[in-house]
Amino acid sequence: SSTELPQQVQTAIITFHHVSGIIFVFVNVIVCLLIFFEYDARGRGYRKYLLSLQIYSAIYTFRSSK
Repeated sequence: SSTELPQQVQTAIITFHHVSGIIFVFVNVIVCLLIFFEYDARGRGYRKYLLSLQIYSAIYTFRSSK
């Protein structure tokens, strides 16, 4: 009774992981650009926090997609 997945399933999981990781990196970059360039009437006080969270999220997603 082996618990190892078939090679096709492993390949599908790895491919999905890589593709979704790249998509999430692009989404995070777009969100970073929106945070940076969109005018905010409340000021720029929260931007540094939001931007740092998005950048960390993009880096983490990119590193985990390898």
